[in-house]
Amino acid sequence: MRKKIDNRIRVLIENGVIAQHRSMFVVVGDRARDQALVKSRPSVLWCYKKELGFSSHRKKRMRQLQKKARSGKLDLKEDDPFELFVAATNIRYCYYSETHKILGSTYGMCVLQDVHARFRTESHQDVVCRFNERFMLSLTSCRTCMVIDDQFNILPMSSQVLGIKPIPPKSVGKAVLKFIDAISEKTLRSTVVMTAARGRGKSAALGLAMASAVAFGYANIFVTAPSPENLKTMFEFIFKGFDALEYQEHLDYELVQSTNPEFNKAIVRVNIFREHRQTIQYIHPSDSHKLGQAELVCIDEAAAIPLPLVKNLLGPYLVFMSSTINGYEGTGRSLSLKLLQQLRQQSSTFGGMATEVKKTALKAGDVTQSATGRILHEVTLIESIRYANGDAVEAWLNNLLCLDASCVQPLSSGCPVPSSCDLYYVNRDTLFSYHKASEMFLQRLMSLYVSSHYKNSPNDLQMLSDAPAHHVFCLLGPIDPTTNSLPEICLEGEISRQTILDSLSRGKRASGDLIPWTVSQQTKPSMSTKTE
Repeated sequence: MRKKIDNRIRVLIENGVIAQHRSMFVVVGDRARDQALVKSRPSVLWCYKKELGFSSHRKKRMRQLQKKARSGKLDLKEDDPFELFVAATNIRYCYYSETHKILGSTYGMCVLQDVHARFRTESHQDVVCRFNERFMLSLTSCRTCMVIDDQFNILPMSSQVLGIKPIPPKSVGKAVLKFIDAISEKTLRSTVVMTAARGRGKSAALGLAMASAVAFGYANIFVTAPSPENLKTMFEFIFKGFDALEYQEHLDYELVQSTNPEFNKAIVRVNIFREHRQTIQYIHPSDSHKLGQAELVCIDEAAAIPLPLVKNLLGPYLVFMSSTINGYEGTGRSLSLKLLQQLRQQSSTFGGMATEVKKTALKAGDVTQSATGRILHEVTLIESIRYANGDAVEAWLNNLLCLDASCVQPLSSGCPVPSSCDLYYVNRDTLFSYHKASEMFLQRLMSLYVSSHYKNSPNDLQMLSDAPAHHVFCLLGPIDPTTNSLPEICLEGEISRQTILDSLSRGKRASGDLIPWTVSQQTKPSMSTKTE
């Protein structure tokens, strides 16, 4: 009968794999030995005092088992599993008096037979098993030990692991430490940029960093993202950080949720009043003028914010920035191509100046704190928080949804002049046929959207493939057919007058036909019905 195993057993094993630490399970019950299946036979060290109690002649035992197997008399259910274990395992038998001979050796398992025989004397034969009791009680102090019965139910003795939770990957921990280093410096002119693919724990790292900033006494902390709902994970880990700092809600801090129905009661403010007044406040990316008293500004999903707005958010305060380098959140290469390159140049230029020159430049105004002279730290998260590196499903999804379109190799030669090119219409049935050549062409097409700073959305690929009003044309040069430009054509217009009047009266308009609808709102409906 199949049985659902407690999820905490799986979490303990996975945490041990991630941290490269050992986990220990103590199985109690009449059928405990049947639940501990060992894939490989470990080498065994068997220590005893005088009498072993059974024959240690392994070859003789093995010959007896083989004889039974050939005659058909071997029954694994009836035969003693101990006999099978002793016969099939490589065991090193050793007297207690000869244990010095095996010092420095390595074994996978150790059996200590009749330990108390060493302690009995002629006048003192009764042994009290105090060590065993202490051994059992000590299991409660081992953080990675779990006591279960033979039905895999966790026993109350394992109270230290009842609330076990998955540990973050090492890369997330290193990122949090980098943020804490910048927080502890308190120079207020550092920029820490964290980039990663989807599902690497960027928001979690930022949330823990915000909690650390509160612990370091930062009073005015601002966070921004395209929408407050994008910060749900960040605030979740801010509160996890508060729990680690032993902050209590209502006693040490309070939450403020948005009253805007579009934000779905998202958290927009956290007021902390444990030691002094501190605030974590959400602002819209366009409200950079509200950062006059800011000490720390956190920008989540910076690639989803227009580049001019991101630049306006930089100022004379500590800046944390995260961005998805691929996937739907990475809405363009503006961040890495322009902003990061500019920050690297400024940091390199200012970092190479002598200290006195820095002070002189700051006083003279040649180098400003808000732009030039900022110290740049770059952090990259590689490990996924959900699966290991090299996950085949992730690679398949990236290829299917063109999430790694920015990784397309650049053209080896420049583009020909348009006058020498021919305009071709792309057959979308062929483009989405999953042919090897079609896939290469499609990946290049999506890479143009990304590299041209086009704002991506999850609907782009399906709209390109299924939308009846969308068509794809490409310019092909006379020599190299891979050198191309791919304009996407959308047929708009020819909207009936009645449809326009009905939509304007309701204050809504149908999707598509962007230009005709815009024109119809500014002019008479009769003038835009045939716009194309």
